[in-house]
Amino acid sequence: MPPIVQNLNNAADGDVQRIIFNSKGTKMMQINPLGFMCEYDFDRCTAAITNPHLIFPEQTSNYNRLFWSGAYSPNDSLFYISTNRFFGIDTSYLFQFDLTAANIPLSCDTLYQFVQPVQAGTIRLAPDNKLYMTCFYDWGFPGFPYPDSVRNMYNENLSVVNYPDSLGAACDFQPFSFYLGGKRTYWGLPNNPDYNLGAVVGSPCDTLSVGIAETETTSKASLHVFYNAAAEKLFINAQNFKGKYCTLQIFDVMGRKVFSSRKKIQPHYFTHDINCAALAKGMYIINLQTEKENLSKKFIKE
Repeated sequence: MPPIVQNLNNAADGDVQRIIFNSKGTKMMQINPLGFMCEYDFDRCTAAITNPHLIFPEQTSNYNRLFWSGAYSPNDSLFYISTNRFFGIDTSYLFQFDLTAANIPLSCDTLYQFVQPVQAGTIRLAPDNKLYMTCFYDWGFPGFPYPDSVRNMYNENLSVVNYPDSLGAACDFQPFSFYLGGKRTYWGLPNNPDYNLGAVVGSPCDTLSVGIAETETTSKASLHVFYNAAAEKLFINAQNFKGKYCTLQIFDVMGRKVFSSRKKIQPHYFTHDINCAALAKGMYIINLQTEKENLSKKFIKE
């Protein structure tokens, strides 16, 4: 099949040209560091890109929309943009736009500003329906890689939008709140396609067959925990987890329940963090249970 070539617009390269798809794969947003922002309809079957809705044209001077990365909210009603610092500007931002507003540019809400040497990085929607964002800590030339001595709250944590379908402060943006266990961030995040998007009902491009029976592969569920002693926070992640709802419980070594919470699971993934400041020092058992799975791990609060 020959490639499909379309001429969309005259947006300049500006070193970075981003395209971001919504959760249904029906819309495509294009942004760049020269302030360009335009949303299109996207046909997953034909790959046709149509109906451009220009939100911001490119700026030619007085640059103040240095768009770096973007992400749709899970229900596709909001769009988040992180900016970067070019042209001598020492501040970068996280913006939220209401795509249902009559005037989208006027709906812009500044959720956070990052001041040099901290620079906003990439923002992405995760399987748990939260948005995660990186930051780069500008320690000096050449920037990459970090020396081992450059470790701080800015480059050892991700920032999180906990409720990205909610407007303004209700989205609960928590900067530098997801500890990476000693790993460090730069500007980027993995660009992972959504392989669970599903078929378009009635679409001819989902009726293809090569005559080979598909073999279902299953992966064993796994539970990972990490306790950050400095922040007194416990980070819990489960993968390949089956079920719709789970009960998360923590027990002390005497079998006493010290924490319990019921949560909804996004297919095959679960992530949660718990403030452990009120827990006494000692060993604890974490139990994560659904109607199909039961996983346990230990952690020690020192």
